[in-house]
Amino acid sequence: MKISLNILFKVFFTIAIIFIGVKFSYGFTFERNLSIGMSGEDVITLQKILNSDPATKITSEGAGSPGMETNYFGPATLDAVKRFQTKYYKEVLFPASLSEATGFVGTLTRTKLESLSVSVSLSVSPSQDPLQSLITPELDFLSSISGKPGDIVVIFGKNFKSINPDQLSVLFSSNNLSYFVWDLTIIDNETLTFTVPSDIDLGIYHVYVTNNGDQSMNSATFTVLSTNVN
Repeated sequence: MKISLNILFKVFFTIAIIFIGVKFSYGFTFERNLSIGMSGEDVITLQKILNSDPATKITSEGAGSPGMETNYFGPATLDAVKRFQTKYYKEVLFPASLSEATGFVGTLTRTKLESLSVSVSLSVSPSQDPLQSLITPELDFLSSISGKPGDIVVIFGKNFKSINPDQLSVLFSSNNLSYFVWDLTIIDNETLTFTVPSDIDLGIYHVYVTNNGDQSMNSATFTVLSTNVN
């Protein structure tokens, strides 16, 4: 029995549509837990799901906003995850005997996100610029070579405005100790400020500016002093 090419095409086309429909109906599956500092394609998906709800939207404009999701899990994403967990506390927090949101995307949070991903467009927007994660910040010098916790320090360098602010951080490095400061104020492309953290150990550090863990080639020496020093 002969079967025309048109019939075969219609059969294969129908099967393909059914397969795509079934696959889409299951939504996205998170293969790992997520937390602050991590990066990957699954972080983009996480941000897209969060941005689909005004109550959990990461930000209204710039990097991380709807259509400009990034692959980095920074402080803004952490805050959005906490709001997500609070909204769905009966499914996410209560079964784990948690009284408040943690921002950690574990099994229960992943399951809820996956259930919502079915109705969310997960295509990558052309506005997402993967080159942002390849830009290396430059550090020239600090406004001070020492300071106490709570002091504001200015960093002078380059490329600060060219980097996704959710990925930009200041790194204090000393022997085996690495301490990241995420709460930065970017003044312009060559100037940013940070506050010396209150919970950092006293001592001498090499300070770097980092983009998604890629640290500046140059560093500056900074000494964290006791608050008792006048």
